[in-house]
Amino acid sequence: MLSNLNDGQRNAVMQTDGPVLVLAGAGTGKTTVITNRIAYIVQNNLASLDQILAVTFTNKAAGEMRERIEHMVDMNASFDSWIGTFHSICLKILKIHYELVGLQRGFTIADSGDQRQLMKRAVEFFGLSEKSAPIKIIAHNIGKLKEENVDVSDSYACSKYNQGDIDMSKIYPKYQELLRASNMVDFDDLMLLVIEIFRRSPEVLSYFQEKFKYVLVDEYQDTNKTQYNLISMLVSRHKNICCVGDDDQSIYSWRGADIANILNFKKYFPDAKIITLTDNYRSTQGILDLASSVISENTKRYEKNLQSHLKDTRSVKIIDVYDDRQESEEIAQIIINSLKNGDVNFKKDIAILLRTTAQMRSVEEALVKYSIAYKIIGGVKFYERKEIKDAIGYINFLLSDSNLVALERVINTPKRGIGEKTFETIVNFAFNNNLHILQAVRVMIEQKLLSGKISESLAKMLDSIQKARLDMASGSISIAHICITLLEDVGYMEMMREEAKSDPSYEKKIDNVDDLINNLSRFPTLQEFFDHISLVADSDSIDETDVVNVMTIHASKGLEFDCVILPGWEDGLFPNRRVVEESGNRGLEEERRLAYVAITRAKRNLTILNATMRFMFGKMNVSPKSQFITDIDPKLYERVNKTGRSGIANEYQKPRFEANIYQNNDSYNYNRRSVEKAIFTHVERLDSHAQYSGHVKTDASDSRKKSIDGRSLGGADYNENIKPGAKVSHEKYGNGEIVKQLGKFVEVKFTDGKRMILDKCFLKVVI
Repeated sequence: MLSNLNDGQRNAVMQTDGPVLVLAGAGTGKTTVITNRIAYIVQNNLASLDQILAVTFTNKAAGEMRERIEHMVDMNASFDSWIGTFHSICLKILKIHYELVGLQRGFTIADSGDQRQLMKRAVEFFGLSEKSAPIKIIAHNIGKLKEENVDVSDSYACSKYNQGDIDMSKIYPKYQELLRASNMVDFDDLMLLVIEIFRRSPEVLSYFQEKFKYVLVDEYQDTNKTQYNLISMLVSRHKNICCVGDDDQSIYSWRGADIANILNFKKYFPDAKIITLTDNYRSTQGILDLASSVISENTKRYEKNLQSHLKDTRSVKIIDVYDDRQESEEIAQIIINSLKNGDVNFKKDIAILLRTTAQMRSVEEALVKYSIAYKIIGGVKFYERKEIKDAIGYINFLLSDSNLVALERVINTPKRGIGEKTFETIVNFAFNNNLHILQAVRVMIEQKLLSGKISESLAKMLDSIQKARLDMASGSISIAHICITLLEDVGYMEMMREEAKSDPSYEKKIDNVDDLINNLSRFPTLQEFFDHISLVADSDSIDETDVVNVMTIHASKGLEFDCVILPGWEDGLFPNRRVVEESGNRGLEEERRLAYVAITRAKRNLTILNATMRFMFGKMNVSPKSQFITDIDPKLYERVNKTGRSGIANEYQKPRFEANIYQNNDSYNYNRRSVEKAIFTHVERLDSHAQYSGHVKTDASDSRKKSIDGRSLGGADYNENIKPGAKVSHEKYGNGEIVKQLGKFVEVKFTDGKRMILDKCFLKVVI
């Protein structure tokens, strides 16, 4: 058994006395260490299998661990296994000692539906409605309180999560009371109740302390405070604890993981031995060196120097592209060429890892364009998302009266009091009178065949559709503007914003609708857009037995692929601006660990891409190169410049901008300043790295004089001169005159007679 291990692994297996921390860098065989250590303990009669507690985070990992051990030691059929997840181990203890925490025999674990129902009852008990005390917010707050191990009696700690009418010092205890009255526990209770059992009964704690002569914890960097408390209670007698993990892969602080558990291991267990595994069996040395160059910038970490056992010298590529569309095209070409050249044998050996789901749509469309089969891991394809189907349902009616499926989808979204029976009546009327479905609605309204309230709400919807059709027929307003106005007029966007007040996930859904409108603005006609998305939908017919994997970096943890593609390495996107602004240097270091995880998913081929411009959230953004790229030693990668620009100043002079369709002036001003600041930052960075990127060196101060559309950024605010009566020019539509002020928008009459509503920032005053 030991002969198959390297020196580090062998040392970790044989070091059985006292606390041990095994720092298992990416690809160094941590599961091999855990399973061999258990087998070694049993074969050397240090303990029996039922005296060993081994905990991990997923059922899959626990199952693999048990399966490996079965092949290494003689497991009796009646063996009482203590190998499992934290929650499964705690449930096992709770089923034995349930009475100590006021539970009855046969208690059950409340599922999400049970929890929502009990929370609803708790809210109603205090005379509140779901509108004033949204259940999703209540559920989130209770989860955070349990994550922090806050007792229901601690009113002060509970009140930290008060919000509006929501008083968690009342609702949390009431929810717990209702759970117990139903003889239920929820998932978060399992560990907390076991800790409570140990505190209430020293005899029970003593029994398990004596029973578990050895305790092993996998993925220790992901443990939270509650898990640390539980483990520390169990090991206080024998002190034979072995924790295996990698501080450089701690990426789950947002769900409670505390990196201090692994960083302060010596503090918590003063006699601990620390063993570092450095032999990597997954990635090439080039990939490992690049990962090390990135993560070495973190100050709070254990030093490691990973060495590859693969004989492969191919280089890592970092590709500079002009914008996100070129980036997606480049991704498709990398995949095609990798398969053609034999760098990978199957599409399933390729992964595209994204920092955020907002990047997925453009990537998906490029894959569809080139008929590359793919699947979204841990998510839904862009055009299959409910909010996207809803929005497209409304937009469909700009072209046709006859889309029955679209009407069924949107007729009660937002709610108009229309049930299945009313909808069936409309459908039957249309069929019986040989009418298109919208025509049938109009006729039924005119003939007063529908109730007054329903007629009124449907009439408003039809009026909004007709207005949008007239705007489209005029040819003077952009399709994107018409479509977002339609979604506003029918009440869909307002419904989404209202939902977002009680359900934070709707913010992401609103972003997705924004992204749909952004994408729509890139098509000359609405019909071309629908032709395009019909091709995307047709991708469902592609054989998915061999597909490219598309996922977020978080979802890729624990996976590995021959070829990994990492798009979107730009400051603001990665590292993520929100994370850094909310958590400061702590957040930046976690973002850097996330970059390390992304890089080390690659076995042989790694490509990182960054775009000079990126179209996200309703605007084109100048994208400064990620500081994670600038931190890397340039000798560790091959730089490929595909921006199509020979000089930095020209690179920003004429970017591809689409009309911004959003109304919020504060947001606009902030974004404008951010863009200008980003240009200057990026110019300085590019200038300092020009010898590696292929850029022609340019004087940074000269570059700063150019704005993203050729205007001077210095001096008076150019917006002051853009007002009714002003002569202006637009790069695409030519010269015209402003005839109306519309907030941050203006209506322009161009010399060819067209009238268009445009964002002021895309116009230049003609002197």
